[in-house]
Amino acid sequence: MVVLLAYYKVRPGVDAEALGAISRRMHELVNDKPKFGYRGSQSFGGADGMSLTVYEFEDLEGLERWRMDPEHLAVQRRGHEFFEWMRNDVCIVERQDPMGSIPLDTTA
Repeated sequence: MVVLLAYYKVRPGVDAEALGAISRRMHELVNDKPKFGYRGSQSFGGADGMSLTVYEFEDLEGLERWRMDPEHLAVQRRGHEFFEWMRNDVCIVERQDPMGSIPLDTTA
């Protein structure tokens, strides 16, 4: 499994409706194509305005296909319109030690 950690800060005064529409479309796109191996995501926000979204993918190849998807690339080029800054960290999961049933929110 591969985890993408997306750290970001939304610009003040950003068009929240436009950002929401784009986010919903990207979520729809990544879910509709099994070739991406998308497993789900969860978002967290801090009092300082910084946010973190954790995305899970089956493997690096699927994540790379997602990164290079033409519609996703077009949205990536617009990132400066919505975010003060952003950083993505790609992590390989070596081991998981689950305890109980831990849900992953795939509606984010």
